[in-house]
Amino acid sequence: METIEIHVPEGKTAIQENQKGKIIINFKDKPKGYIMDRVKTFEDACIESGIFPEDIYHSSDTSDEIAYKQLKLIAKVLRGEWEPNWNDENEKKWYPWFQWSSGSGFDFSSSYYGYGNTYTSVGSRLCFPKKELAEYFGKQFIEIHRELLTIKK
Repeated sequence: METIEIHVPEGKTAIQENQKGKIIINFKDKPKGYIMDRVKTFEDACIESGIFPEDIYHSSDTSDEIAYKQLKLIAKVLRGEWEPNWNDENEKKWYPWFQWSSGSGFDFSSSYYGYGNTYTSVGSRLCFPKKELAEYFGKQFIEIHRELLTIKK
């Protein structure tokens, strides 16, 4: 195997090799600052996490399975180090809430939090420590949520 040394300019990110041995070099400005400024697309989440999009899919995945995998990765990147503590009933765990509408099928409606009860209305992988992150996740990635939540004919 041949080794290639790559010098990445300061302020840039580079993806060099995925698990399948493909070499991909993609220099992209990596903005500094708040995570919502850096992650606007699924591809941004991949760059932030160092994961190649094609490495999370399986050839037999359906469109809703692909959407769920995308949302899990995006949520993980937006949350950073925070993980919900399901033993702490006082910790708020925020998640986006969608409402069915006559026009587009459903729209982002609000964000809610849950703690201290056993009722589950959201997957634990898609919750956040702050309301603003849950709302951003619901609004910014509405098309991916729609792909996950809508059954196609």
